[in-house]
Amino acid sequence: MSNGYGVFCGRMLSQVVYKTNADLIASHEAMAKNPLVVADKTEKGLLWFKFKDNHTVFLLSPLGKLQVKWSDVSEKRALFRLIKNLLVAKSNENLSITPLKQQTWIDYPVPDSFKLYWCDNTTEFVLKTSPETKDAQNLEGSKPARGASESEGTSKNDGEKFKARWIIVIEAVEELRRELRFFREPTFNEVAIKSGCLDSQILRIGLGFAGWKTQYPEEAKWIAEQAINLAGWLWFKEIGELNPQLVALSKKAIDAASLDAVGRAQVILKNCPDLVPKVNGTELKWPDETKIKWIEIFGGEPPASQSWSLKVEPAPHQEVG
Repeated sequence: MSNGYGVFCGRMLSQVVYKTNADLIASHEAMAKNPLVVADKTEKGLLWFKFKDNHTVFLLSPLGKLQVKWSDVSEKRALFRLIKNLLVAKSNENLSITPLKQQTWIDYPVPDSFKLYWCDNTTEFVLKTSPETKDAQNLEGSKPARGASESEGTSKNDGEKFKARWIIVIEAVEELRRELRFFREPTFNEVAIKSGCLDSQILRIGLGFAGWKTQYPEEAKWIAEQAINLAGWLWFKEIGELNPQLVALSKKAIDAASLDAVGRAQVILKNCPDLVPKVNGTELKWPDETKIKWIEIFGGEPPASQSWSLKVEPAPHQEVG
């Protein structure tokens, strides 16, 4: 089956126990402020948490043991990286996450060739009964024998080169996001040009690790407008002005926003404060720089030309392919 990024993998449940130096209380406090995460304490004193749009559940003990049952490989690739930014280490320490134990459930019979992913490393198991494997064995038998260290070194070097290529893709995605002021995701072709990588498999793997997803043009504009406006209301909350009408408008905007818009608004507020709208009366006023960037990024008139009184609109229709 496809994991959504063009990489095919089997859906195998995998439970892993990690050793961490995460502080349970500090981590819980950080999660409580993150709108993308649901977290709660269990009766046994464990911290239960998950990302709202994913099925994987995490359990953190007061001693730093992190137990997670990954629902599939694609979620593991995407969420393991996010966990490193979500957990809070104990005072004056850098966060560390070390795998201790893994248990995997595999459907039987297995295909001729399949892979098991162990955290950041890959172990490949191949059944010796397929014709392709026998041919490969015959070819290997005709080659000069190589020492174990030489073989392992070659495999390691190939793996490092492969990893280096998709890391370039990740870096290209992050750089493009900054250039686009986080208004929208870069397109597949924009990432290919920026990274200089024309290998679609490498591109899709790198995009997967970067948490990238396809956005339809109208969807991207709708989320961007919502996120920019929401960043203005988040800024209003930060300054703590006690105007009942504006407080009600800001609450209405925050409650009605999609998760994508909330996450994008927080990033815009943090990284591009000069582009954040300011409250003017009961309206939001976009800075001229924000309007200019909108035209550069979307190639059309910004919604700033419309009324700036708060309005909540339904998401544009999306075709399901």
